[in-house]
Amino acid sequence: MAMSPLAQRVATAVVLVPLVLAALFLLPPFGWGLFALAFVAVAAHEWAHLAGYGRSGTWTLVAAVVAA
Repeated sequence: MAMSPLAQRVATAVVLVPLVLAALFLLPPFGWGLFALAFVAVAAHEWAHLAGYGRSGTWTLVAAVVAA
């Protein structure tokens, strides 16, 4: 049985909110920075797919975002 889009978003939030809060309050500043950077890299990868970038364009965008 497939989940509805709303149920999938709620389930994702139930998993990610505690992880983000734990990382925010339990990791040292450098660890939090790496965690946030990984999150931003995943978001850039997803955005590149939504924007229709090819494979090399996607990874170029991710590298540029991470380097910035």
